[in-house]
Amino acid sequence: MEVTVEGTEITPEEFRTADWITKVGKHVKELRDAARGDRQGRQDGNARAESGAEPGEDRKKTAAANAAYKKLGHKIAERSIASYLPRLPANDYKIIIRPKCGLALTKIPNTRLSEAVRMAAQIPWIKGQEKEVFIVNDKQGTLIFSTPDIDTVWKVTRIKSIKIEGKSYDVTAYLAPHEDSGRGVVRGIDPRLSVEELTEAFDNSRNPPILGVRKLGNSSSAVIILKNETVPRWMYCYGVPLKCVLYKKQYEVCYRCGQLGHRSDVCISDHVRCRGCGMTAPPEDHACEPKCKLCGKGHLTADRKCKEAFRTPYTIKKRQWEVWRRMEGEERKAKDADPQTCRMEEIKERSRSRSKHRRGSRGRAGSFPRLPERQEGELPPMTGPVNEGTSGSAVLNSGRPTSPNRKVGWGNRASQDKRDEEMVTIKEENRMLKEQLAMMSRQIEQLQIAIKSSNTTPVSLPRMPQNQNINMPEEQSATPPPAKKRAKEAEKPVIDENVATVIDMKIAQLEANIEAKFTQDDEWQSWEALLCSPDPNVQRDIISQALAAAASQGIPADS
Repeated sequence: MEVTVEGTEITPEEFRTADWITKVGKHVKELRDAARGDRQGRQDGNARAESGAEPGEDRKKTAAANAAYKKLGHKIAERSIASYLPRLPANDYKIIIRPKCGLALTKIPNTRLSEAVRMAAQIPWIKGQEKEVFIVNDKQGTLIFSTPDIDTVWKVTRIKSIKIEGKSYDVTAYLAPHEDSGRGVVRGIDPRLSVEELTEAFDNSRNPPILGVRKLGNSSSAVIILKNETVPRWMYCYGVPLKCVLYKKQYEVCYRCGQLGHRSDVCISDHVRCRGCGMTAPPEDHACEPKCKLCGKGHLTADRKCKEAFRTPYTIKKRQWEVWRRMEGEERKAKDADPQTCRMEEIKERSRSRSKHRRGSRGRAGSFPRLPERQEGELPPMTGPVNEGTSGSAVLNSGRPTSPNRKVGWGNRASQDKRDEEMVTIKEENRMLKEQLAMMSRQIEQLQIAIKSSNTTPVSLPRMPQNQNINMPEEQSATPPPAKKRAKEAEKPVIDENVATVIDMKIAQLEANIEAKFTQDDEWQSWEALLCSPDPNVQRDIISQALAAAASQGIPADS
């Protein structure tokens, strides 16, 4: 007995395949869980409303259910976009070709589609000159033709139909804007104006440079394609300012089958479904409670009121990436500048790596440090603080001395910060000293080069007798000799080693004579002080000592 039910016809090979069963089953389970959570939230809310309970928890559960449904809708919308297409050349022109009349792209080989487009545009394929790239986007039901030649662009955009296996299919071809170009939507234009008239009207000195204008169907809105990324707030058309907003691309939804990912003009499904509730072949007087697949609210899927139906523009994504990279760079610089933060990061990383490689428990001998040796009968040192109320026996029976490293407090943190500041200061001083040493080394090298390059003849000093005594006046001996002026190192003459030795000997002899003279002057001053003493006996002894000293040196007593 055969039973006919509503659904999509599949082949026996597809029926025996297990992959699609797993994927569809998972998808249906997610939808059921989200719907069950939403339904349970509504039932709980009604029950609380009847019992007079607080609506706070009800709102939280409802918000959680809506968030889960919205997250699921976002996943469905992302799956409707072909994200695994090969990357096209950045400087090429991209042409979008939309086939109509229910052309199933998945059932036709890609090479046959490429051949049909080339024949319609009269572009032969020449080996060794392959510049064009042809891609089939089966999710959205479109064809992408990429080429660097502007003449090829004009040929492809003029295509109106393609012929496959003797059957003609109508297509629509248009040039896609570049990713770096801005797009704005202008509302309030005259629908009777053509694209050429709108392009001429918006191409004036008050507006930024534009690349083209595309009308949105027969409505009073149009998309302005700008040369730069910045979209102005106002655009002037025949001298009239019109408000311009950033163009946001919508997730494509089919008004015929209610599925996301393609539009109704490229739909190949044989069944018509309600876009609100998903009912197959709904009657004309069908009334239902619609629910959006993207946000879960009570409207049609991807309706104009739905905020989740709009995709984030590439311009905003680019700005978000730039801000994120800037913030990441600032955080990295702040971490590098703060030694405490770097040290904490190193400790965390070390602890992570240590925990990864740790296997089992270690022995006590390897983990516990060796205690200091003490004499017999000596108590262990009590380095930790003793709290009030703690008995002495409890402290003595602790056995294990408290290490200074185990005491943690605000004081230790402050001292650690102070040590870090001192370490930074020491590093800065060390850097300055290194710079000074490098500068002095360069100066010394320059002086050595100057001395070697100078052709100054050695200066010969006259020899002085070794036993020559230097008699200095008494007035000059009391005051030290004036400081010698240092000559510039670059102007020092080359002196012979023998002359330098003689000079050193004479300087030593001069210092010895000066010291002896100072010693003799000190003795005479002491005698003079004693002679001034009021004691006559002291004066008599001093006079006798002076006469004896003079006689020993051969000085007559009369002098």
